[in-house]
Amino acid sequence: MTAYLGSNHWQTECRFQDINQIPGGASRQTYLVHLLSNGQPVRVIVRRDPPSSLIDTERAHEYNTYAAVFNNGVMPVPQPIVLEETPGALQYPFSISAFISEGKASPAGLDEPEMAAAKPALAQRKWSLLGALAKLSPTQLGVDSFMPTPEHPAAHELSYWRQVIEADALHPQPIAAAALRWLDKHLPAPSGNLSLVHGDFRTGNYLYTQSGEITAVLDWEMAHIGDPLEDLAWSLDPLWSPDLHLAGRLVPRTTAIDIWEKASGMTVDPETFRWWQIFASVKALAIWLSSAHDYTTGTTKEPILAFAGWPMIDRQNRILLDRLSPDSQHLYAEADAGLISGLLMALAQDFERAAFNRMTDIEEIQQLFKVALDSSQNVPAKQAMEAFTEAAPASLHLRDLDQLHARGFELLIELHTWAETNDAQLNHAIWHISQLDLALQAGVSQRHVSFLETGRANPSRAMVLALANSMDIPLREQNSLLQSAGFSASFSNGNLDEASHSLFRHALQQTLDHAEPYPAMVLDGNWNMVMANQAALRFFSIFIDPFQALQDMGNPSHFQIVRLCMHEAGLQPYIDNWQTLIASFLARARRALLTNPQDQQLPILIEEILNHPQAPENWHQTWSAQPAPAMEMIMHKGQQRYRLFTMLAHFGAPADVTLEELSVELFYPADEATRTSLERLADT
Repeated sequence: MTAYLGSNHWQTECRFQDINQIPGGASRQTYLVHLLSNGQPVRVIVRRDPPSSLIDTERAHEYNTYAAVFNNGVMPVPQPIVLEETPGALQYPFSISAFISEGKASPAGLDEPEMAAAKPALAQRKWSLLGALAKLSPTQLGVDSFMPTPEHPAAHELSYWRQVIEADALHPQPIAAAALRWLDKHLPAPSGNLSLVHGDFRTGNYLYTQSGEITAVLDWEMAHIGDPLEDLAWSLDPLWSPDLHLAGRLVPRTTAIDIWEKASGMTVDPETFRWWQIFASVKALAIWLSSAHDYTTGTTKEPILAFAGWPMIDRQNRILLDRLSPDSQHLYAEADAGLISGLLMALAQDFERAAFNRMTDIEEIQQLFKVALDSSQNVPAKQAMEAFTEAAPASLHLRDLDQLHARGFELLIELHTWAETNDAQLNHAIWHISQLDLALQAGVSQRHVSFLETGRANPSRAMVLALANSMDIPLREQNSLLQSAGFSASFSNGNLDEASHSLFRHALQQTLDHAEPYPAMVLDGNWNMVMANQAALRFFSIFIDPFQALQDMGNPSHFQIVRLCMHEAGLQPYIDNWQTLIASFLARARRALLTNPQDQQLPILIEEILNHPQAPENWHQTWSAQPAPAMEMIMHKGQQRYRLFTMLAHFGAPADVTLEELSVELFYPADEATRTSLERLADT
């Protein structure tokens, strides 16, 4: 290092004297290094990338942030000296900054007797600095030259930390899942006040003196442009203070908020601030889960990661449970949390497990309540459990859970809404892929993927397509991703009637003709029939006049096969296994929507199916209970029964949206009687 500094920075003789590792660095190895430069003693701080860290960040991002804040003077920070992004000199990339000699960072030091008199002044300085930072625009600081500006800061940050939890959680996290659903449901409007957000402004990340002065604010690696309320909520999290009535071991929370409001010139909206408080706990939980992941998988054996990965996860879960409670004062009283939070966590585990396995039976959950009732000496808890036990039916179906509001358990019921849980689990099953797996498939580094996902790096057109292909994202959605990234769409969206698609239309027609005498049709992504063979028209005509049926259904613009099967004027009266067939359609539609989330027709179709008066409430069980090797459609007309199964055909490796979304549905007889009837129908 002395050779590096002497030749690359100071251009003078540099000699090493001593080195000490500074404990507690969660994201990088931190050292205090004593040097002699031209015979004068110099002390510097060296931060070096470790093999793994608590927080995955980019060193240039942090270094440039230090430089911007130092040059502006809004907060005291160490002067940045040099950034080296190649691993040669110290085996790993590193940065060097000036050493701040005055002050200490120890959170426990704030509780020492000699600090008691200085706490009010220190609190005034701490939240005044944070308010002053909130008052400056990103342009005034110059950080918008290397940081992206999110259109919706809350949604942006929520998306990032959700991905961290999904990628790194080693076990199901029902409390996190509940909190994420609450945050989705109560997402605040985009903030009109954007500022530089420190991202980790808390006790332990600033140097303070016994006189109540702050000499340096440290650890800017999570800095970004966002809503200044994010920093305020993070600084007030109960995790940073053993005295749960104090903010950061210093003053009551209301006092800290008053100081911040005066310094920033802003007024804290209670509802928006509650959202950011709950988000702060989710973000902290994501960091602890990443710690547990890295320690357990052997990526690192740093003791700080082991500590953060286990005790901190449990405590953060308890804080989240308290904060999600409708009447919470956000104080997180440990003494009162034992029975309630322990019971809620056990129940939430059961709900999450039931949702994951597509189960609706909750008898085990009710039994758990009964056991708790027998042993509980807590009167409010006992009353709440009795209310839930009386209100809960023997089993819950898709629509029932929204209507179940047992007193004292709004948290558990509201945040484990069955339909939302089912969608989340289905989405996880289809898209669950770690950042590392995605990076390997796309041929880039995991860190680059992380910064692309958070918007802290901008992808090229080639990178958008590489990541999309790695995740098998449909072409229509790939076009949307490209346009969101500022590029033009890559894939055409033609029409079968156009000359450019005549060869494909001819191939489809040949496929339909070769299926004779069995029905076959070409469907688009919303099950609209765009082509059919004569056998399909003959078969439908056994039961109805298809075109008259369309008129009876209100002359829809498309020949929609699902609606035709659902409508009384259509095929519904003739389908013997109608509920099973509709359940199959619903399952397929929900999966299709997950791969094409921008589709505007599929949600309407799903809602129509669910609202049909004869739709099966336990649709997923109805579908999965089908005993045949393949899904059958069983129909009758008079005494004649028809049993058919289907096969689907698609274009291979299409580069056109229309062609990718088309499917050929081929109907084949499932028994000899149906085969004979269809062949006889063709002869006549």
